[in-house]
Amino acid sequence: MENAVNMLANLQLSNKDIQAIDAAKLYYSGMSQQEVANALHLSRPTISKLLSHAQERGFVRISVHDPRTEDLAIQERLMERYGLSDVKVVFPGVASKEKTNEILGKAAADLLGSLVAEGDIIGVSWSRTIEAMSRALVKTPRRNVKVVQIRGGVGTAESGFSEISTINRFAEAFDAQAHFLALPMVFETVQVKTAVEKERQVVEVLELARQARFAVFTVSEMAAESYLMKVPALSESEKKVLLETSVGDICSRFVDENGRICLPDLNSRTMSISLPHLRKIPQKIMVVAGVEKASITKVALENGYVSHLVIDADTALEILR
Repeated sequence: MENAVNMLANLQLSNKDIQAIDAAKLYYSGMSQQEVANALHLSRPTISKLLSHAQERGFVRISVHDPRTEDLAIQERLMERYGLSDVKVVFPGVASKEKTNEILGKAAADLLGSLVAEGDIIGVSWSRTIEAMSRALVKTPRRNVKVVQIRGGVGTAESGFSEISTINRFAEAFDAQAHFLALPMVFETVQVKTAVEKERQVVEVLELARQARFAVFTVSEMAAESYLMKVPALSESEKKVLLETSVGDICSRFVDENGRICLPDLNSRTMSISLPHLRKIPQKIMVVAGVEKASITKVALENGYVSHLVIDADTALEILR
């Protein structure tokens, strides 16, 4: 947090400047002045003055000019520290979680669209962030592309529908074939999972996942209210251990602060790409937002599970703190 404050101070932005930028970004994204006023908890006349101030200070040109995003120091530091191929840092301002996902999703969709070539296999692990990314994908036809689900389903009807829709949107964007892993994320026993993995269709999907050139995923922090903690096959004792020892999950693989797997038996019952296989995928695009995810994001970065990172500025600064 101290680094974030220092960086803003170095930019010599007043509180009015910052409010004006936030107001302009919301207003020029399509909100009315009254909607911006409601979002920022200010009066509409104040918003009007802030928009005028933004223009006078040169923050508004053809697009919203936010000087906090022009400094490449954050991207360069992340790339150098973790050996990343590319980093996209976005500043959503005071946007809601849904709006933040939308902004990150657009940046991630643009990145993936610029990288996919003919014959590529794209592995996708569903989350709300990745779902937002799928909605932002632009039609970019490529020959012989495959999209494969690299993690089993969470289990609820709502998330199951969202997972299928997300994979289909990825496939439609690239004129690709979609391959689904229509299985639960966690099995009751290792024996049942092992038997299912021998089914021909499952074998083919898992092999495609291991051959993928791209993995698109996010990470989740460890929290009792997380949807992953509501998976039926997780016992109460397992949940307790995870809350005590894990900092979060990477493609549903729960790890501690050193990147070590928590609960090996649970890991053996989990239907998802393994972390060793994830590390071997050439292009690993992680999309993440929220300072509460800084610890698990750092674990993913330190252990080689990321080559391309799309992240919000606050979380990036927290990682570099």
